[in-house]
Amino acid sequence: MKNIATSITGKHKQTLVIAGTVAIVGSFILSYIWLNPDLRTKVYKVSSTGNTNQTARDAVDKLGKSLDQVNLDTVLYDIISFKNLPVYPIGWVQRFFTPSEQANQLISGPDADADNDGLTNKEEYFYASSPVNKDTFCNGKIDDKNCKGNSDKQNVDAGISPLTGLSLDSYDKVKIKKQDYAILNRIQDSFENAAKEGVDFPTLYQLSKTIDLSDQYSTIKVLTQSNERVNIINYISFRSKLLQEVIDQGSVAIFSELYGSTKVDEIKNTKNKYVSKVDELKNTYIPERFIDLHRAYIFFFERVIELLDIRIDGVSQKKIESEDFRKISKIKGVEVMWGYRTLLEISSNLKVDIN
Repeated sequence: MKNIATSITGKHKQTLVIAGTVAIVGSFILSYIWLNPDLRTKVYKVSSTGNTNQTARDAVDKLGKSLDQVNLDTVLYDIISFKNLPVYPIGWVQRFFTPSEQANQLISGPDADADNDGLTNKEEYFYASSPVNKDTFCNGKIDDKNCKGNSDKQNVDAGISPLTGLSLDSYDKVKIKKQDYAILNRIQDSFENAAKEGVDFPTLYQLSKTIDLSDQYSTIKVLTQSNERVNIINYISFRSKLLQEVIDQGSVAIFSELYGSTKVDEIKNTKNKYVSKVDELKNTYIPERFIDLHRAYIFFFERVIELLDIRIDGVSQKKIESEDFRKISKIKGVEVMWGYRTLLEISSNLKVDIN
């Protein structure tokens, strides 16, 4: 056996590598054909009926085009909309419907349309509008020049937030690793816990567009260094290691953590993690071109810490149902969301050239 093993060198090894690669690719193609009924039927017809080579070429061409669409994201991740999750927070329902209405699914259920404006109650939640008011933004006002008497559905269809009257966009798409359904449970728990404390993520997102914290953001001090190639590479490596879960899963990792637990010790542990991140960020020298991005991370995490402090106090003192707690929690939640949106904007506009 030893002699046979040692004799596989040079061209033999190369042949084995090529054969292995062909086998892997072939297995992938066969699997793809088998999982694609239309393509499987066409290939079967070609092989069983002895049809023309043109039909075979058509089948292969279709396969080629399909494989062109396969990328790492589609293989490793699922893209899911929050609206497709069984998210319909009890705390939110309780704020809008009476106990008798809550008992009637035809009024307060997720698929009901309590105010007959064309949006289901669940859609009202995700668009941050009222399920019991056809015109959330204007609320019947006719003397406001911005009010046109549109229903919530009309505003949504026009791309207008029925809560703020500003452009309507959403963070409702979430990227998760395939089969990582545990995170979906954490997302649902966080929506529920937040609603019990009077906070709704879609509302925070829309309201974050009505404030501007740029002055506070711009005062953050950072340690800088030159834009030399080695500094840029080192900074990217540092950032990747420190912020891996944020980079990988964005808002999912953050917001599922913020409200994922109602236990004080667990909330404190989450806070300590972000305190540690801020300490590292503030004590790291960064290339000048990353100043805005670095500030955005610090600003965002500091607001996260402040919100967690509020939650620790509210949960430990058992005052999460008080109006004062809910008011300050909502204000801080809007600031956190503003920080997150700012971070996304800076990240998407940042171009890095390390040549």
